[in-house]
Amino acid sequence: MFEGAGVSMLLPVLELMQAGGDPGAVGGSLLWRTLTGLFDRVQMPLTLANLLWLVFVLTMGRQGCSYLRQRLNYRLKEGVVSGLQQRGFAAAVQADFRFAERQGVGTLVAALTMDAERAGTALLFFIDLASIWSLVAVYAAVLCAVAPPAALVVGFGVLAAQLFVRWLMAWSRRQGEQVAELNGLLAHALVERLSGLRLIKLAGRERAEAERLSETVTGLRDRKIAVALMGSKIQALAEPIAVLATLGLLTVSTTWLALSLAEVALFCLVIVRVVPLIRDAIHARQSMSSWGPSLDHVRRLISRVETAPTIRGGARAFLGLDAELDFSVVRFRYDGADRDALHGVTLRLPARKLIAIVGPSGAGKSTLIDLIPRLIEPVSGMISADGAPLSEYSLESLRRGIAFVPQEGIVFDDTVANNIRYERPEAADAEVEAAARQAHADEFIRRLPGGYGEPLGERGSRLSVGQRQRITLARALLKGASILILDEPTSALDVETERSIQASLEALRRDRRTTIIVIAHRLSTIRQAEYIVVLEEGRLVEEGTHEALMRGDEWYARVMGWSDPGLPAQETAAR
Repeated sequence: MFEGAGVSMLLPVLELMQAGGDPGAVGGSLLWRTLTGLFDRVQMPLTLANLLWLVFVLTMGRQGCSYLRQRLNYRLKEGVVSGLQQRGFAAAVQADFRFAERQGVGTLVAALTMDAERAGTALLFFIDLASIWSLVAVYAAVLCAVAPPAALVVGFGVLAAQLFVRWLMAWSRRQGEQVAELNGLLAHALVERLSGLRLIKLAGRERAEAERLSETVTGLRDRKIAVALMGSKIQALAEPIAVLATLGLLTVSTTWLALSLAEVALFCLVIVRVVPLIRDAIHARQSMSSWGPSLDHVRRLISRVETAPTIRGGARAFLGLDAELDFSVVRFRYDGADRDALHGVTLRLPARKLIAIVGPSGAGKSTLIDLIPRLIEPVSGMISADGAPLSEYSLESLRRGIAFVPQEGIVFDDTVANNIRYERPEAADAEVEAAARQAHADEFIRRLPGGYGEPLGERGSRLSVGQRQRITLARALLKGASILILDEPTSALDVETERSIQASLEALRRDRRTTIIVIAHRLSTIRQAEYIVVLEEGRLVEEGTHEALMRGDEWYARVMGWSDPGLPAQETAAR
């Protein structure tokens, strides 16, 4: 409105100047009558100086609105970007565990960083486009009020520009879709390869991996350059075309439309203002089409994650395991698999004992323990805790009652103390240190330069594998959960660290307050167990104590007999 009013003021200013500053000598156009009434209301004389002051005030108002618009645009863009990132991350961590895993870390990182940023920019182009066309509409209204035939001529010019824009939008969208796809591939490759840097170096594949990534980066570069060059071509061609169109419109307006000098001046001003706007509108449309696919991509990804199957809990609070975990004919199959990972497993795990789950690789051990905190759900069958189905317990209370120690210790880029208290943020320093001592981690922690306040670096890079594992164990012990699950906790550790963790488990076992479930391969860990479960190809094949299973002739006795120092020499040799 400020722009339209400011531009319109040019006509009465020129008319008053032509009349020698005499308001009475100016014709009675609608705009002049409106101005006369306005000045009469505020009791000011309609002079050239006052008109110029009005033009200045309108110009300042327009600039103030332009500044506010830019502030709102930036806030909106960054709000959209941060909103997409927050919503996407929240959906990813709350979605079904296996579904989120299948999406891939690289895909999620690309969507929540590069694509979210491009999406916010695409939205900004959309708002810019709306703003531009609003200004064009204002100029059209000014021309219609002053010189309707001239407005009709300009309208035909704008319509001709739109025919060119349609082709441009289709091309830009194709390029934008390729950019969004390549962004995802690049992020996936970076996350995957940098996570496996040790393997790449040991295999001597540095050059090959660099060349492989170079192909993706080059493709992404070429697509971005093509989009940017198209924008530059538009900028380069728009000016000459605008000048040619302006000259043609001036010829038409003066020769055929017989406009007055003041009307021609206003018409020229409008054309000078409109032509760059049309150019900016074409550029915004082209940019919106090339960046828009990123918005579509991140929205589709968030939609898939938000609509993914979600495991829901009941209303019952899980207060701890007192009697047993009961697996009743439990069957599970992963999506896309051609066979079940678990085949009708029926099993009872006694509470407050150390239980070992053993078997060859692919036997279903990890699947079995993932079912306990309901990271996954069985296809059929039921799992109960103390006689109540797990589905009746709230997920929050159930998972709060279970602590988990994975095969590779999970450590965040934070201090030692904050890593240990991750699952109990309110824990006091004394409790953190007590858990570290229980996990045999206190000694090496105190040798660190910052002690419990020492930052551990990305993924705990400043610690050894064994130290990370003991930090993870301390975190699980501090949680004080009723069920402690350990997934091969000593398989990749040195003898000293293994003995430390086994000592911690032995102390917990004697305490008789925690149900300890261990996936184990090492005999030293298995022999501690009071109850052993043997899985093979997804089926329960044996269960019992170490001594009872060793008296049989099944998988457990055959495998463990080779390394059991408790067997007579001749029996070991025979096995």
